[in-house]
Amino acid sequence: NTEMFNSAIASEKGFNVEVPYFNLETGVKISKFIENAETLTNRSIKKEENLKQVTKILRDLHECKDFHMDNEFNMFRELEKYEEILKKDNGDFFEDYDEVRSKVMALEDELKRCNAVSVPSHNDLVSENFVKDTEGRIYLIDWEYSGTNDDMWDLAALSLENEFSEDDIELMFRLYFNGDKVDESARRRLLIHQICQDFLWAVWTLIKEAEGDDFGTYGIDRYNRAKEYLKRL
Repeated sequence: NTEMFNSAIASEKGFNVEVPYFNLETGVKISKFIENAETLTNRSIKKEENLKQVTKILRDLHECKDFHMDNEFNMFRELEKYEEILKKDNGDFFEDYDEVRSKVMALEDELKRCNAVSVPSHNDLVSENFVKDTEGRIYLIDWEYSGTNDDMWDLAALSLENEFSEDDIELMFRLYFNGDKVDESARRRLLIHQICQDFLWAVWTLIKEAEGDDFGTYGIDRYNRAKEYLKRL
């Protein structure tokens, strides 16, 4: 329901392609077809002319005062839901899970201390969700995870999902903040959200694997990187 609602507003605001049909019962949606569309990749999204447009879309979304999302994407509540599902599926948690989990859960208060905000957010910034038309205009699609969140979550997702180097992150910051100095709280929140995302999606992977999928080392890799970044924090 929230996906349909947020999708429709995102289309109206020009962030998303037009979605003329969305069936709540079946979850089927039909969106407008973009002729000869180019889906961005991990590589192409890092090109300055693309990243410039991508960061502008995110900044405009985050600053959009009349985009009312009536749901929140709260990583800590999502994690609790995922843990319940994994227990129901009789799945296994990682070996040192409890110890790492307590450090991750402590980040909820840390975010408040770092002046986290609550703004309209997309929350799923894989490159495939950016589609470019022949005029060069980029659309942000697939609003399934959308909901209010801290603005740095989207930037953390963008940088993690597309394997940004330190230089790419600096360029992303420069473009997003229009060349203004990036304050330390934004940098810290970015790192906190990177940790949270790796941890959350690692647990999501455990659920998928308990249900029979095979993700190779994806889950454990993200889990280990979360631990690595916790040390950095």
